[in-house]
Amino acid sequence: MKICNGFLVGGLLLGLSGLFLQPALGASDDVAAALSNKTIRIIVGYSAGGGFDTVTRVIARHLSKHMPGNPRVIVSNMTGAGGAVAFNYVYSRGTPDGLTWVASDGALVLSKILGLPGPEFDIDKFPWLGVAQTDSQACMVMTRTGITTAEQFLKSPTPLRIASTVPGDSVHIRPVIAAEAVGANFKIIQGYPGTADMRLAMQSGDADAACWGWESMKVTAADMLQRKEAIPILQIALERHPDIPHIPNILDFPMSNDAKVMLRLVAGPGVIAKLFAVTPGTPQPVLSALRKGFADTLKDPELLKDAEKSKMTISYVSAEQVSKIIKEMNSTPAELKQKVAKAARPN
Repeated sequence: MKICNGFLVGGLLLGLSGLFLQPALGASDDVAAALSNKTIRIIVGYSAGGGFDTVTRVIARHLSKHMPGNPRVIVSNMTGAGGAVAFNYVYSRGTPDGLTWVASDGALVLSKILGLPGPEFDIDKFPWLGVAQTDSQACMVMTRTGITTAEQFLKSPTPLRIASTVPGDSVHIRPVIAAEAVGANFKIIQGYPGTADMRLAMQSGDADAACWGWESMKVTAADMLQRKEAIPILQIALERHPDIPHIPNILDFPMSNDAKVMLRLVAGPGVIAKLFAVTPGTPQPVLSALRKGFADTLKDPELLKDAEKSKMTISYVSAEQVSKIIKEMNSTPAELKQKVAKAARPN
């Protein structure tokens, strides 16, 4: 694996600025003292106003009270490479004191497994905090296209312009593999920083459709859906979401067994969609406290009420479950990884 210079710098910074953490952090009082009067910075890998940004800011409003020492919490955005820039930054350049977090797409773990460009982190060394929201992907198409059914969407004689971020990101790789599985006429437009920009592209006429998590779509694109400017047309997930059971799933359509296995592989990371992590080297007592605080925050009745008002679904997945899912993904046969990687590489 590539060892980034920033990681070495992070280690030196720990030695210089984090010595007070080193002697003994075995007790909760020690962790509270280490985090007291500090600021947790959560770096979102996508643009402001998108699904990741929205759910992270809701979490940030409730996080402090569940953390030892009640540190302040701020959220910032660091776009690029479909969320990989933020993951790479926190992995290699963050100070390992538990104060620098990242929220980005679990599909980047799949990109790393497939050897796609972008992710520059070791999936076995990244200290995961857990998942705040799973991702049941849906495709939303503009009504101006005249498309009203999934069959029309998948069999359009005219190329449909699908807005996406970068190769390997979930909003890119799932429609790519879906198109290959059933022969859909999709033209994938790459390079948008996040779903907020993808929505703008659809509204401006630069794109016809986009595919991302329904959990996010129903909140961030609520105005478009309410005005019937766009409609959900297809799901790309392991199973249909209970909110939209009438919308067909790509797995409902005829395809080869190999295509179905490939689709299940790229849909699997939806379970670890909105993935949170901290910098490697964070002391274990601090990491354990952060994981507990993160879990407690996502179970907080006040947060759940806040999320419900925003029509947002919170679906917590523990760090231990994340590691298990990643291990299973990584055990996929090499020939299948190669097929998916080939389909997901840049045009």
